[in-house]
Amino acid sequence: MKIRSGAVLLLGVLLVTAACSTPPAKTEVKPSQSPLQVMAHNAELLVDQGEKLFVDREYSSGREKMDEAMELFLQAPEEWKGRQEYRQFLNRLTARVADLEEGVDDGNDPELLISDNSLIKLSPNESRSLMGKVEKEIKAIHSSIPIELNENVTNALSAYTTRFRDSVSRGLERCGKYLPMIRSVMAENGLPEDLAVLPLLESNYITRATSRASARGLWQFMKGTALLYDLDVNWWLDERCDPEKATQAAAQHLKHLYAKFNDWYLVLAAYDAGEGKIERTLQKINGTTFWDLSKSQYLKRETMNYVPAFLALLIIFKDPANFGFQPPSEVPWEYKRVEIPAPVDLSLVAQHLDVSPEEVQDFNPELVHSMTPYYLKSYSLKVPASASDEVLERLKTLPVTKRVALRHHTVKRGETISRIARKYGTSVYSLQSLNKISSRKLKKGEVLLIPAREERGVTRAPTEKRLASTKVKRSTKGGKKGAAKPVVYKVKSGDNLFSISRRYRVTVEQIQAWNNLKNNRIRRGDNLLIYL
Repeated sequence: MKIRSGAVLLLGVLLVTAACSTPPAKTEVKPSQSPLQVMAHNAELLVDQGEKLFVDREYSSGREKMDEAMELFLQAPEEWKGRQEYRQFLNRLTARVADLEEGVDDGNDPELLISDNSLIKLSPNESRSLMGKVEKEIKAIHSSIPIELNENVTNALSAYTTRFRDSVSRGLERCGKYLPMIRSVMAENGLPEDLAVLPLLESNYITRATSRASARGLWQFMKGTALLYDLDVNWWLDERCDPEKATQAAAQHLKHLYAKFNDWYLVLAAYDAGEGKIERTLQKINGTTFWDLSKSQYLKRETMNYVPAFLALLIIFKDPANFGFQPPSEVPWEYKRVEIPAPVDLSLVAQHLDVSPEEVQDFNPELVHSMTPYYLKSYSLKVPASASDEVLERLKTLPVTKRVALRHHTVKRGETISRIARKYGTSVYSLQSLNKISSRKLKKGEVLLIPAREERGVTRAPTEKRLASTKVKRSTKGGKKGAAKPVVYKVKSGDNLFSISRRYRVTVEQIQAWNNLKNNRIRRGDNLLIYL
């Protein structure tokens, strides 16, 4: 679900229409405006900056501005979030960003979204031949979502069984442990169980997949949409990556769309393009079906290909062996939960469980920094089902000094919380959460807790002299030390700095310094220098 999906939730048609129209010219903030209105105004200004960067094809920088705008809403006081005005501002902002994303294709989406460039267009004879091959199969299988065969569907089917075969295989291999849970959630909400195919298309079942528009998780929620469905997205948590919570949110969203369109093909199109876009396009062409929409010139090609792509994957999903794929092994995702005092470092948990930190992270993909949030008294942590009760009891009683490394900072005259956050490579929000302070004002002599594992000092571009003198453990059997040698690592879907650091047995801080990274944000396709 790209950014467009969250543009119009919980609002009427009039608000949607207004939200998606050209925004009015900005005016200066008036003294009479409320703090909420001021925040919304500032967010609009950030989107304006992002729009200018988009015009210059600076998509990455543009999206950073849009992320900043969204962060203003996400970090707003809790009492604001229940107000209708807050929801209206949030939806207007999301709609604007949605419109900006229209027409942008920088090739950085998850693996199975089909563009015109990757679509294999069959000849009429080839299409008829493939259609004849699968028609009998379709008649023999039960599908809660109707499967309509046409040239667009067979083109997508051809692409998935040839060019994208490896990606489809990986997705089918990953999906097995989540299928029982997803089907159960869909059934509980009165939705077709076949919607379990949707994460295959959206994220290829990668729990921490990130799209070009910064949608995340199995179901590819944007921040604004996540907020509307009560998914926490902050410096510590990103519940869009929590398979269970995100699936519950997706079920609510799909239920909402079906109540509006009463047609699963239109629901799927709205999931990709946004309900407002689909409504307006249907009105423009006086149409009633998705195939009416697909004949128009008002939709992005991605959306036109979206429904055929879903149907093609559904056909494969129903009978993988018929297309030469290994059927998914539907073994339920089994784990135990332990209510552990927060905060706790996942690497420490891994030591007690005698498993790798990556395994603990895989069970808890919503934890952004491999650490439970400081602002919570306790956290319900998922651990392998094999964990003994004795170990779990031990984890429950760990003293704070052994759960995470902390250090202290005494505030000096003139220091601000922003300056201190930059110094230690953390965020204002994390310092506020850890020290339970709501204001940005600090007093001289005040002592702040700092998570030591986050400290990296000032990030600056590594010089040749510094790199030449860098010494880290070599990845050799002997574990000898020597001069560092560079390796270029290309970031893949689902990667994060923690997982990459573990792969190469270096620290997150080293990777940040080597690549002049000011935060933990990386994107698929980025090239990172690793010195071994």
